[in-house]
Amino acid sequence: MTLKKVATSAAILAAGTSTAFAGGLDRSTFSSAILFEEGNYAEVAYAVTTPKISSEQLGPFGPSEIAQSFNTVKLGFKADIGKKFAVAITYNNQPVGSDINYSGTPLGIATSNLSANVQAVALSLLGRYKATDNFSVYGGVNYQTVSATANIVAAGLATSNFASESEVGYIIGAAYEKPEIALRVALTYESEIDYELNTTGGASTGITTAATPEAWTLEFQTGVAPKTLVFGKIRHAAWGDANIISPAGVALTEFEDTTAYTLGVGRKFTDNVSGSFSLFYEAADGGTSSELAPTDGIFGGTIGVSVKMGKGFKVSGGISHSNRGDTVGTNTGAVFSNNTVTTVGVKLSKNF
Repeated sequence: MTLKKVATSAAILAAGTSTAFAGGLDRSTFSSAILFEEGNYAEVAYAVTTPKISSEQLGPFGPSEIAQSFNTVKLGFKADIGKKFAVAITYNNQPVGSDINYSGTPLGIATSNLSANVQAVALSLLGRYKATDNFSVYGGVNYQTVSATANIVAAGLATSNFASESEVGYIIGAAYEKPEIALRVALTYESEIDYELNTTGGASTGITTAATPEAWTLEFQTGVAPKTLVFGKIRHAAWGDANIISPAGVALTEFEDTTAYTLGVGRKFTDNVSGSFSLFYEAADGGTSSELAPTDGIFGGTIGVSVKMGKGFKVSGGISHSNRGDTVGTNTGAVFSNNTVTTVGVKLSKNF
């Protein structure tokens, strides 16, 4: 087995396990990796993320868990067209999202039963052109649909519905490869996608503006020893420019720009079994946080394993666990601490 094949089988991050429930509303972020699979390729990935976001207020209030578990599903297909061109289509059921609900908890009284549910799906069509043996460019369109419901009394949005809205953004990138040492460096830009959501209910009816942010992602991997490689990822998302604004002009979120880092090592154990371990980190901003996103900073790790099943089939899986930094709620003064997020994922793939 070549070092390049070791790289693709060892660097396993199952179904968004490294970034689920990250900064802003990020859940399962974009990766260019599918465009670099050998030959024709298909994959399906599934993961379950369980956040535990707790608060203990003074007085009559006790610990409360207010973040809901969610599932992520990714589908992808890539095909070569001649020696220089490749195309891919991907589906992601949770590129961004939120499930926060304070009702039925001790904090419900202090937040007027604050709740928010944001749902999104993304369909991306991508193409890659291999200009030389080492250099390639790629790009495509990203079609996203967003909808939401919320109970935010402070912003005049008591039990409000946000109609589904679909918009299109674009993706462009470039990559450098040196296959003999499994080296690949790929830089991707994702454009901001703006939404105008028709809003009904509560004291405020009209248009709510929202966006998914522009983002830069640097992905890299390289062989460092026989059967071993190092891989990583840096992603910067301009969430500070993507806050949600109600029809009354009230900011419903207080997002800040985020930069997330991943660094790991992959290892081939046998001809059919490979594994990986990685750490990921997102710096804390400090100060207060919105009750809709009551954590500040991330540090965690992911363990993955991949097993070749024959005839091009491969089964990959992983588990990720992270601590989320303490913060203080902007409106309630509640201290959110001992926050964790756990994700378990599995991926089935086939080269043909």
